[in-house]
Amino acid sequence: MHSNSSAGRLCPVAAALALLSFHAPAALAASDDSAALPQVVVTATRQPARADELIADVTVIDRAELERAEGRSLADVISRRAGVQAATTGGYGSLSSLYLRGMDGRHTLLLIDGVRYGSVSAGQPIFENLPLSAIERIEIVRGPASGLYGSDAVGGVIQIFTRAGSRQATDAAGAAGFAPNAAVTAGSAGFRSANAGFAGVAGDDGAFDWSAGVQGTRRRGQSGSNPRAPFDNWHPDNDGMSQTSGNAGFGWRISPDWRLRASAIGTRGVSDFDDGIDPAAPDASAKSHQRGQVIAASLDGSITPVWRMTVRAGSSTDVSDTYTAAQSWSLGNFRTRQDQAAIDNRFDTPVGTLLAAVEHTRQSAHKDGADFVETSRDIDAFVTGLDGRAGAHVWQLSARHDRNSQYGTQNNGTAGYGYEFLPRWRLGASVGTSFAAPSFNQLYWPVFGNPNLLPEEGRHREFSLRYAGAGHDLRVAWFGNRVRNFITSGRTPTNVPHALVTGWTASWTAHLANDLDLGATLDLIDPRNETTDAWLPRRAKRSAGINADQRIGNWSVGASLKAVDERRDTDGGGEVKLGGYTRLDLRASTQLCRDWALDARIDNAGGKRYETAYGYNTPQREVFVTLRYAMR
Repeated sequence: MHSNSSAGRLCPVAAALALLSFHAPAALAASDDSAALPQVVVTATRQPARADELIADVTVIDRAELERAEGRSLADVISRRAGVQAATTGGYGSLSSLYLRGMDGRHTLLLIDGVRYGSVSAGQPIFENLPLSAIERIEIVRGPASGLYGSDAVGGVIQIFTRAGSRQATDAAGAAGFAPNAAVTAGSAGFRSANAGFAGVAGDDGAFDWSAGVQGTRRRGQSGSNPRAPFDNWHPDNDGMSQTSGNAGFGWRISPDWRLRASAIGTRGVSDFDDGIDPAAPDASAKSHQRGQVIAASLDGSITPVWRMTVRAGSSTDVSDTYTAAQSWSLGNFRTRQDQAAIDNRFDTPVGTLLAAVEHTRQSAHKDGADFVETSRDIDAFVTGLDGRAGAHVWQLSARHDRNSQYGTQNNGTAGYGYEFLPRWRLGASVGTSFAAPSFNQLYWPVFGNPNLLPEEGRHREFSLRYAGAGHDLRVAWFGNRVRNFITSGRTPTNVPHALVTGWTASWTAHLANDLDLGATLDLIDPRNETTDAWLPRRAKRSAGINADQRIGNWSVGASLKAVDERRDTDGGGEVKLGGYTRLDLRASTQLCRDWALDARIDNAGGKRYETAYGYNTPQREVFVTLRYAMR
């Protein structure tokens, strides 16, 4: 139970005074109480697996890191990891693409609680309207995963797990099992954000858990473009945004072996964007209204001691309504939906855990006016996999058969093998195939669509070295990705015979004595259109980053330095160069008392000007301060 001491009662007052008088950067370091426990992930094999036993290249972003990132976009947070680059057409809330290992933004599959989320019409995931406050953790799988997930998982998979009730709520609130949380953030460019929520546990041994949260964000912003923007898109006004969201989760342990879980998240946002100046209304801003929703449910339990089943169903919708624009082609209402149902069976066998799953997905897309020639497609799939270990040997296999109502059948798979040649040292190798269907926009957009586009088919190889132990985690991987019938970017997409992306990715993290955490990343890639030998746009061939965080009593201070080499892009007619950049981020934090913390951060402390997409600005120096409450 909470103490009734005067110090406890004065804590909120002290927190408020500290926020008003704060003058030094801060960011709370995560507790390392669970550092010794093996990390379990599910995305890489479609079933629970220890991260240190996987051949796939997997990274987890936990809740503590997300809390320290208040004021950043989701795409910005993810792009700070090894093997990930981002390109944005403006600031916070603008369109973002993530390139995993140099593959296209549309080659990344985004899942929310196991449900596909993104624009079916645009054919790529949507990160702009997802609030960090609703997310518990993120799993990033780099490398092809079409053998498990089908179309779009050419470069990898990003899965978001929304917040849910946990046993920590019982620890925080005693027998009632109720723990509230809240945070307010203020920052540069008029950034204001507030979120509040709760988590609860009830019943015998916590049989029921639930959570709910709401969030609101507003930002005045800056001009998203500059005079170099292609297609006459420049407009010198400030491009602001507003966003609201709500999320809820519920879990019920029906019996010791069976559990029911459901979750929902809904978002609404209004964003200004630049698409030129309307001579009839030169001060008007182009505006887009976005709405998104994801509903997921699952039932998991044991049929026999060696047979476990998970039944899943879910739906996601994305609505984009551009109701003010200078160029008429930007106007319109787009509505896309994805419905999924799956049954996953897992069998314990002498050679590992065998996965056998069936899945159905229906994708639909509609727009105002002249609708798409085709408005929906159905995909039925059978998936199998094997995840096993014997002594120093590890193996992971997957295969998937898709029947697509537009493109017929597709077969894809991955085979990986790892060998622990010394204690804590492991070599790995894998090969795989992938598949990506053209989007509805690429096929049927008026004037610019190409109904003759063929699906992309990929062939992939990877060799890796990993060390994990004694507080260190080191991974180095070489990869080669060749895509046949690669679909070019631009207003009129076409297939080219081949694109080839090869490179190296390395990452290292260490938790050292005296509460010092260090990390480093290095990416070297060569992304090429093999037909023309042109550099694939918006990817840097070289990038590197270092991180350091030091805990001193109730304080934590840290810094991150990231250097990115030049990129190539198009000005609407030909290839142009985007200069490289180096940016420094600073952070520090303090725990004011048990339930209250104060975070602050300076992003791009040197005020570096740079672009990740030609003609579109990125924020310069920004400062954020967050006051956070969480019952502990």
